[in-house]
Amino acid sequence: MRVAAGARNRRNVFIERRAAREGDTRAPADVVFFDCRIRDFDSLADTFGHDPEMLGRWVRCVMTALIGPVEAAGGIVGTLVPGGFSAFFPAPQSMEGACRAALDLMEATDRLNLTSEPQVSVSLGIAAGIGVEGDFGTEERPLWTAIGLGSQIASALARSAARYGVTALAGPVTAEAVESHFALLQVDWLRLLDGSTTPLYALLAPPLTRGHPKFLALRAFHTHILDACQARDWQQAREKIAMARALSGANTVLCDLYLERIASYELHPPPEDWPGVIFEVQI
Repeated sequence: MRVAAGARNRRNVFIERRAAREGDTRAPADVVFFDCRIRDFDSLADTFGHDPEMLGRWVRCVMTALIGPVEAAGGIVGTLVPGGFSAFFPAPQSMEGACRAALDLMEATDRLNLTSEPQVSVSLGIAAGIGVEGDFGTEERPLWTAIGLGSQIASALARSAARYGVTALAGPVTAEAVESHFALLQVDWLRLLDGSTTPLYALLAPPLTRGHPKFLALRAFHTHILDACQARDWQQAREKIAMARALSGANTVLCDLYLERIASYELHPPPEDWPGVIFEVQI
């Protein structure tokens, strides 16, 4: 069960709202939802065997390291469980703040793994949307957070990031708003609950910055791959995947996913109205 996080900045937000005698919720507004989960957390926890004290210290150390960059970038942690947390970034600089937090969190994970045993890897999901910020706890246990469809999408992206071989996935609204500052690579199309589709992006960490030649080459090849898949030109897609795989910094996990799905579509052709979705992210 998710419980209220103990982060200082979120407690202060709650206290300030109460002190100002504002309502328990705010009007719907633009929010960026942020979801983080430690991959294979249960398996990592099992490595501590029957030493709950050591397990508890390890979890607290890891979660503190992961949450820090989010709060430093202006995020408010809403819910927290062993092995993951969700947060939100209110306007106005919410999208850039969320992406900056994601990159800083990746760096924090690398630093953590210099001393942490077992090693930790994370999956992140970022999705913008209309949200309602407020106290959604109980009378005895306040929980200041934000709710909205974007929270559900961010959670789904975090669950799916490993399948694409990336750390962070972001929706199109966020990507379009910050694309001039961050390296965002379209990896697929995301099918929404209403049946429509929208681009799905991976947020890449340095050295693959937006203007880096390696990133520009990857982006060009990925555009060709997705275009070929939408056109059902499987041979052309395979050729572009082979070229992309040969590039420095190529994502071999993603290339393998494309090839796996192409083989499946050749055996079982998608319907006529198929929008080119490679892997169905379950929202």
